[in-house]
Amino acid sequence: MKKFGTAVAILAVLVAGCVPQTGGLTVAQSPEITSQTVQAPLIDADIGIIHVDVSSPERSVPTSWGEPWMYYNLLNDFSYGWNVNVATPVEQSVRQSGIFTPGASRKLRLDAELVEMIDSSNGYDMDLNFGMRYRLTDPEGEVVFDREIVTKGIATVGEYFVGADRVVAGTERALKANLVEFLRYLRSDIPAYLAAKEQERVLMANVRQQLTRENAVYRVVAGEALIRTLPDANAKILDRIGQGGLVDITGSLPDGWMQAAREGKPIGWVYSSALAPEGTRTVAGNRVGGKVEFPSQPLNVAFAKGGEHPDDIAVIIGNADYSNAGKDIPDVVPAYADAEGFKRYAIQALGIRPGNVIDLRDATQAEFISVFGTPSDHKGRLYNWVRPKQSRVVIYFAGHGAPGQDGTAYLVPSDADPAALHLNGYRLDHLYANLSKVRAKSVLVVLEACFSGASADGSVISNASPVFMKTKPVSIPDGLTVISAGSGRQIASWEEDKSHGLFTKYFLLGMAGEADKKPTGNADGKVSFAELSAYLDQTVTYYARRYYGRDQQVQLVGSRAF
Repeated sequence: MKKFGTAVAILAVLVAGCVPQTGGLTVAQSPEITSQTVQAPLIDADIGIIHVDVSSPERSVPTSWGEPWMYYNLLNDFSYGWNVNVATPVEQSVRQSGIFTPGASRKLRLDAELVEMIDSSNGYDMDLNFGMRYRLTDPEGEVVFDREIVTKGIATVGEYFVGADRVVAGTERALKANLVEFLRYLRSDIPAYLAAKEQERVLMANVRQQLTRENAVYRVVAGEALIRTLPDANAKILDRIGQGGLVDITGSLPDGWMQAAREGKPIGWVYSSALAPEGTRTVAGNRVGGKVEFPSQPLNVAFAKGGEHPDDIAVIIGNADYSNAGKDIPDVVPAYADAEGFKRYAIQALGIRPGNVIDLRDATQAEFISVFGTPSDHKGRLYNWVRPKQSRVVIYFAGHGAPGQDGTAYLVPSDADPAALHLNGYRLDHLYANLSKVRAKSVLVVLEACFSGASADGSVISNASPVFMKTKPVSIPDGLTVISAGSGRQIASWEEDKSHGLFTKYFLLGMAGEADKKPTGNADGKVSFAELSAYLDQTVTYYARRYYGRDQQVQLVGSRAF
């Protein structure tokens, strides 16, 4: 490795504000454009915004000479008068490449990020690995090009005596080589992008001719429905709708593809094999007897549009149909409608992208494990989606909770046997423990469930004694906020017409602004946890007592940091 023998000399150059012997970094000149690069534009689009980020190379490794460290500071604050600007050569090289059409109305965006700056030499020479990541996107946000390129820049003691000069020269050479490689890759990749766009154009022309207009709501009745960008099985997936979820349909094609919409606007395409028209699905009777059609319309409430939070994640589970377990478990009739309402809240008010919602209906134990992990492995689907310390996570569950034989609280999957929850339930303390390990910025858990073993439509646990139905308290790890419909011995009550759970209905109304109004709020335009708690006491507690003569107090526990 290098020795720090000339650090004083380098420091003297910096303090004196001297310009290095090379006269400063000359990479403001774009790489040469040869006769082979000047030709008809490859793409009928121009470059709009070019954003160059050199602020935080993830693998920047300073040497004992300190040279990459010095240059890193130059890139950030230009405080030594060397007039370094990586953005200039990137911009000039791209705009003069001949790949794009100057003045074209369609504008692409280029993001270039410095990701690596490592001096790998063992002596006094500069042997720089210089990495840039280039990402080109079209106006619709589709990625046209995404590649990380690492090039070398060598400058020796024989060429430049002063160490700072070697840094500048080595970086200049590495950056020029990097841009040449970028343009070479761009030329090779752009034709594939253009071919795909032409295929898309032909496909959509056929769609416009064959599309039959429709205005209907369909339910996902098998597996999950995948919303894709195009009516093509290989197209990009935009969203996933779990079994029991609803999909608005505005059109259909003869080959089985259907145009999905949200709030009346088309958002993508879904294949019809997983769908059935809403209103045709009935479920075999349970304790109530007869046939049950589960309500699915979300609560009619408008939320103020929240700011976009592209890294935030929601998991929304609505377990209504427990008939498949064959254990005489009563259904949770309003669970679909409540889950749909909470999903609307997550997207509209919390600013969570639809593609960042894991949306499940009648989730099985296997699906719980797939999303949240096991006691020995917490790295489920949710863990893989979270950006550490950036993502906020919100979990919503509407369905049954129940105690095991030892009083341990379980969420009850749709295929569970409540007499053997220790085998096929999902322990609440395991859920909390795994959520505390997903490395999220904050976690909010909202439970439209109770853990008494009883429900608004009957007991989850047949022939259970009051002692057996007592649930052990569950501790909440730091960083989690939990809001549940009631305490351990209480029942989560529904509206009298079974359209919604009382807790979810008034939670959503409260967060839409009702809790901020007097007498529970201060009308400042924001809903605090204290206001929400007071509002739920005024509503849920009151109506549970009025309708059913029972106690129900919503529980708010934890950091309240969401």
